[in-house]
Amino acid sequence: MSQNSRFLRDFAKNAGVNLLIFSALAAAYFFLVKFLQANSQVFYPLQVLEAKIIYLIQKPFTDVVLSGSKLLYQGFIVNVSWDCLGLRQSVFFLILVFSFYQIELDRKLKSLYFVPIIILANIMRIAVLYPLFVVLGAERTLLIHEFLYAYGNGILILLLFALWFYVFGLQKSKHKRKR
Repeated sequence: MSQNSRFLRDFAKNAGVNLLIFSALAAAYFFLVKFLQANSQVFYPLQVLEAKIIYLIQKPFTDVVLSGSKLLYQGFIVNVSWDCLGLRQSVFFLILVFSFYQIELDRKLKSLYFVPIIILANIMRIAVLYPLFVVLGAERTLLIHEFLYAYGNGILILLLFALWFYVFGLQKSKHKRKR
């Protein structure tokens, strides 16, 4: 029996445990998000940093002014809030990964390689707002922004999880299993 089919058989046998772990981590995530929303000023330095990165990306192409975590354009203001940082999405991605108790910790920690991709995707989501505003107007721009936040991030997380699982989750175990 191949290593992959053995892993899938063990996963199916232990699906209840994985679901329980996922549920516990998801509950912790819910309370963490509520705490973060109440204490969002903690992330203000990161918001300013992300706004500065977006400013540096856009400055050669448009007239933009940076004011703290706000990007000021002619007729358009973008406030980089704590939701724009990609922290919520990164934590949820890590919850998915750490829900698999039968995968060794060293392979789970490799999921941290994917977190910068999530953060970069959020930076790009904010960076395209003004060009979209110029072409499409405010109403359509906000619809696209909300769609990308709600669905684009979810799709990205699932794709990154599938990639992590394929590359790291299905690797042969370093430790011999007892039969």
